[in-house]
Amino acid sequence: MTVKVNEVLISHWIGKTSYYNGVQFPRTPISCVGVAFFIAFLTARALAAGVTFPLEIKWSATLPSPPSFAPAFDSEHAYVSLGTNQLVALLVKDGTTVWSVECPMSAAPAAGDGLVFAGSDGLIEARATADGRAQWRRPIKGKITSLYWDTGWLLASTDTGPLLALRATDGEIIWQRDLGSPLPVKAAPAPAGDRLYLPLNDGRVVALALATGEEIWTYQLTEPAVGILAVGDRVFVAARDNRLHSLDAEDAGTNWKWLTGADLLGVPVLDEKRVYFVALDNVLRGHGRNNGTMQWKALLPMRPFTGPLLSGQTLIVAGVASELRGYSSIDGKQVGEIIVKGAESEEMLLAAPPHLTPQDLLILITKGGQVRALGSAPPPAADASASAPGAAPADTPVAPSVP
Repeated sequence: MTVKVNEVLISHWIGKTSYYNGVQFPRTPISCVGVAFFIAFLTARALAAGVTFPLEIKWSATLPSPPSFAPAFDSEHAYVSLGTNQLVALLVKDGTTVWSVECPMSAAPAAGDGLVFAGSDGLIEARATADGRAQWRRPIKGKITSLYWDTGWLLASTDTGPLLALRATDGEIIWQRDLGSPLPVKAAPAPAGDRLYLPLNDGRVVALALATGEEIWTYQLTEPAVGILAVGDRVFVAARDNRLHSLDAEDAGTNWKWLTGADLLGVPVLDEKRVYFVALDNVLRGHGRNNGTMQWKALLPMRPFTGPLLSGQTLIVAGVASELRGYSSIDGKQVGEIIVKGAESEEMLLAAPPHLTPQDLLILITKGGQVRALGSAPPPAADASASAPGAAPADTPVAPSVP
């Protein structure tokens, strides 16, 4: 393995990172103080209302053509690469198309720092989120297979070359490393603190120094990882070996691991007490985050599409056919469901995992190019006539509204 580093540029560039649902924290080495701070944050977030069932469709939109890759999101926009080589920006608040530009891509886009990033054969480029205009272009060797943004950093992998770590604001390559195996297309890198955790196709999970790309440790799995969640002194790894692994972030020592009946899906989520994950045995599980003891499990009545989302005390699991089910994070009991249908009630297959916005909207994009935003339905209005003393009954019944 080889590492090439631009030493001049990294001296002032250890900035911030996002640990959980896009929320930013100062980058610090692994520490007890950092762990305590993060747990306190998760506790406060879990107590927030978040998304609650029942859900309703807040807005709908139709793309000009089907998406070619999973979309990228920031706090205000969804960026979708279309099969027509167009990159489209939609407002997440109402689905309005803000701009559309010609932009051939060979991988899903990424977004952050006021930019949206696109990769193709021999090129990485950044465009302004406001209007889609090109801000910088970086020629590279090979075809881009994945892009991942974390505050200040853009990570890019190619079909033939090394992993590239670029400064997101101007595309300067800070370091590059030959890992000997590509990253799985559907498993993202996991920056946390001063570390970068990478899943590789050969089953390795590698921890690198984020500033330089130097290897810190390697953990070998029998099958590739599908999702990594790094929090404080723990690294939770969901893998295709049917297990969730809890590793010590310092040296990859195994704290615990749990065997399921099938491959795991997506990235696990956690709160101050439990870690939650989904496997292809159609089971959602809640385990003690410290010792791995199973505290509850819920049998899913559909084929899960990806890992769970956690909003407040609600776990949201998506099925392949635009189906969302909610479960209590406390005991795993189902709290609601919704199946989104198209015109004439046709089934709509998801093209990417649902995205939870800071505004508590769930954005769904289907393979056919349909976009739906779902949110909590308002509580039913109180019946004023029934509660008013001495109120007379209405003479004429009111017909129910037709959606």
